[in-house]
Amino acid sequence: MSHISQGPIPVFIDPFQNSSYRGKSQASKRLSQNSYCWDRSSFDLDNDETEKVPRPTSSSSLPAQDGGRKAWTVLIAGFVIQAMLFGVPRAFGCFQEYYLNSLEYKDDTRAVMIGTLAISLPDLGAPFMSWFVARYPRYRIWMMWSGWLLCIGGLVAASYAPDMPVLVVTQGLMYGLGGLIVFYPMLSLISEWWNVKLGLAYGVLDCSWGFTGAPLPFLLTWLLGLYGSQWTLRILAIGCGVLTLPAMILVTGRVPRLDLPSKPVRQSYSFFRNPLFHVYIWATFFQGLGYFTPGLFLPTYVVDLNFVLFNSPETGAAALTKAVRSSSDVLLALLAIASIPSALLMGWLSDKHNLISLPFLAIISAVATTLSVTLLWGYLRNLYALIPFAILFSLFGAGWEVLWGRMSLAVIPPKNKEDDFSDTASVIQGNNETHAAGPMQVYALLNFARGISELVAGAVGGKFLLIRSTIDNTMFGAGKYMPLIVWTASGLGAATFVLLCWWILPKRVTRKFDAVTAAAAAALEEEVLIIEASGKVTTVMRSRANTAGIEHGVRARRFTSPVSPMRVVSPIAMEMEKSGFEDEDVG
Repeated sequence: MSHISQGPIPVFIDPFQNSSYRGKSQASKRLSQNSYCWDRSSFDLDNDETEKVPRPTSSSSLPAQDGGRKAWTVLIAGFVIQAMLFGVPRAFGCFQEYYLNSLEYKDDTRAVMIGTLAISLPDLGAPFMSWFVARYPRYRIWMMWSGWLLCIGGLVAASYAPDMPVLVVTQGLMYGLGGLIVFYPMLSLISEWWNVKLGLAYGVLDCSWGFTGAPLPFLLTWLLGLYGSQWTLRILAIGCGVLTLPAMILVTGRVPRLDLPSKPVRQSYSFFRNPLFHVYIWATFFQGLGYFTPGLFLPTYVVDLNFVLFNSPETGAAALTKAVRSSSDVLLALLAIASIPSALLMGWLSDKHNLISLPFLAIISAVATTLSVTLLWGYLRNLYALIPFAILFSLFGAGWEVLWGRMSLAVIPPKNKEDDFSDTASVIQGNNETHAAGPMQVYALLNFARGISELVAGAVGGKFLLIRSTIDNTMFGAGKYMPLIVWTASGLGAATFVLLCWWILPKRVTRKFDAVTAAAAAALEEEVLIIEASGKVTTVMRSRANTAGIEHGVRARRFTSPVSPMRVVSPIAMEMEKSGFEDEDVG
């Protein structure tokens, strides 16, 4: 019995999925329609027994993508989950105002930590959670249920909190961790159902918080005034649980769970060498610096300038304060409402590659928000003029997050058109090799950059308000807000600058990067023999770092139907010579 230790590694390539299965087989069965493949260390020419491995699920046997009842059901279920679980932290300002003005927690600045944790943890923990989801894709449903229990349990536990530190841990830390654990498994499962219309699907998901961000602050303010914080938290927990429970059940994957790896999938992060990745990371960071500032400080701007939307019949300082606060709530609601068409439109346009390119769409968003802040915010002196600015700013800025899916696919293009954003199509059962990181890891890093910029925007923006303490309506930004507005416009302008530099980058720079990348890839290549279900046999150069797929097929040799002997390239090819294959160059 002789074992082959040299020569190319045979890999079976499914015509529907870029996947590979390892196992044992007799060489004479190499062109069988069954899913066989061989390991170089265990291939035996004298062994007549065949060990079959499970067939990979082909795309033709899976439910349809980009439409159909099941795809829309999963997307709408994700919409409900994101609207409820992620809309609550965005309305935390109502709880913060209640805590700071209540007798029990009056002037306890630790209350700010609750909203910071609940909002920031899903962003800052994104790289780790996306890595965990990609490493253990079979357990995504269990991850979602664990996160859901943390969110609902955090609200219930917060309703029994005796002091502020317990509120920070329950309503802040527990809820934020739960949201993080829910989101990325859900995003991975939903992304399996949407490929060509991925941007539209992400637009539907991201516009969900606009539906809750508008009415939820008014509802929570009413409940807090009527029942207090404890019963409001319990009502909120019951409402979120009842509304999201059916949606949690409906979110399922397109790829059968048992077709996914049961063992951890190791990953390589070669996309860090792609300059486009760094362009989108820095553009997202700078865009976040400017985008979050109006949402954080427009209410304060309205209060300081005493902008009133509707005159109250009551008189006195208390009545004026109440009218001003109501006006600021209306402004925030308009920001949320305008984000709905923004997310849908940006998502739809990002799918139209022939109509508008992705970099140009991102540039339009950055330029429009920069001009609206520079030309409108600082010169407006009443609420009626401020409302068009808020709508215009949100209309062009809120859709940036929707572009992350297409940005990620631009950084790591799919190997074939059947590959989805979640990359489960190229991770198959029984393959425990290093697998190239998918677009979801890029998406998570963009989310992380946005989370960092959100924290910086809040911290630095507050410092800018201390530079000037007086209000002067004759100055730009009423004097006090001039440094803040300049800071906001600078962040958005920096995002525009980064995108424009990449868009007009000389072609020689990109050609140089391509040459360096090709040289680095060639150093890690090895010879591989591919046996397709159609009967073709191909020898290609394949990256050692990605044993799940064939990345570098430039130097390929195709062997077609029996005509003449071929050149012997390996012991396996020697066996194939008996059947008479023709050597034909294709490269």
